[in-house]
Parts: sequence; structure tokens; C-alpha cells
Amino acid sequence: MGLSAHQRFDENDAIFVCDNAFIPWENVFIHRDVERLKQFYPRSGFVNGFTLQGATRLAVKLDFIAGLLVKAARATGVDSFRGVQVQIGEVLGWRNLFWSLSDAMACNPEPWVGGAVLPNMRASTAYRLFMTEAYPAVRSIVEKVIARASSTCRATRATSRTPTSTSTSPATCAAPPASTTRSASRS
Repeated sequence: MGLSAHQRFDENDAIFVCDNAFIPWENVFIHRDVERLKQFYPRSGFVNGFTLQGATRLAVKLDFIAGLLVKAARATGVDSFRGVQVQIGEVLGWRNLFWSLSDAMACNPEPWVGGAVLPNMRASTAYRLFMTEAYPAVRSIVEKVIARASSTCRATRATSRTPTSTSTSPATCAAPPASTTRSASRS
């Protein structure tokens, strides 16, 4: 339906439907018991578990994204701009939030059946709320920082060519001279 294979089969690599297969009864979890099936999801601890996995997975992704963002800003010379520093700080704030939620789920568990514990549900629900805000915000910041880097590179190339220069090779993208940096930060 227009979705990539990754989006359709994430976590489930494949599902096989077999008409005539032998399944030993000791491997059958629920058979023709609709009421028991309806109770499985809320009573199984699934929500607690998948949110712990999701929060940890998102925190790891944000580690990677934040690292790449810092390296991209340094490589293009925009890391000295105050606005870029604030935006990188926001990405790091989101990263820290999700590591904190993951820690809260794991280190403050709730009692469950037979002495077992489940990840903390309050932190789980907080993750489910904030994950919808974080990823679009981080994506927007990455796009803005990269766009700023791109425009800074164009400005650097333009100011690095002199009227008497006959070279047609493009200038490398480096931090603009100090006078250009000050005037650019005022705009």
C-alpha cells in the first residue's frame, strides 16, 4: 500500500499462513478462546515491555543523530553560531529525556505475577506521549542546521573569490572569516 518493506515488516520479518500444518499442542498458546485472547494484551505485560524497548531504541538513535549533527556542524563551521548551539542542545535534551525514561522504566519496576516485575508504566506512557513530539522536532532541527551549513558554505565560497581571481574551482567549505561570522549572526 505504498509503504516500504521496512515499514510494513518492522520487527516482523515475515508471516507465514499454512493451511495444513502440524503444530504440537504443547506449542499452542490460545486456541478458539476469544475471551482469553482479548485479555492477553492488557494482562501480558506487553505494553510495558514494548515501550521499554522502544524508549531505549529511540535513545540510541538520538545518540547517533546528535553525534552526527555535532560533527556536521563542526565540519561546516556553523557550530560557533549561537542558534545552532541552542538547536544542538535541544537535540541533546530530547536524547537525555529518553534515556531517563528508559532508566525509569528499568530501575523503578512494578510488581507483577509470581514475583516478576514489569517496566514502570508511568514512564512507559510518558515515552508514548513524547516520542510523537521528539522525532519530528529532532528532524526539523537537523534540517535547519544542515540548511544553515549549506548557506554558510555558499556565503564562504562567494567571499573567498576575489574580482582578480581567474580560478574557477569552487572554494572549500570552511568557517567564514570572523567579520562574515559576526554580520551573519546579526541577521
